[in-house]
Amino acid sequence: MLLISLMIAMLIMTIWNNLDIFYVRLVFILAGINFMVDAIESYLQKESKKVIIREVVLGALHILFALILKW
Repeated sequence: MLLISLMIAMLIMTIWNNLDIFYVRLVFILAGINFMVDAIESYLQKESKKVIIREVVLGALHILFALILKW
């Protein structure tokens, strides 16, 4: 819940600052961190490898997209 509230706050800051790309990058980084934490939690709860791999890939894609937005 904390990460989601931070993401919403960053999107509001983006609108207030004339769509500054910095805050959008932070939202994607926070989403990536959220997926990575979910993957660790799934691993500790012994869920299927398919679920763990999906969450790791989605987290990596969000972080990669945030890095691409930097350029």
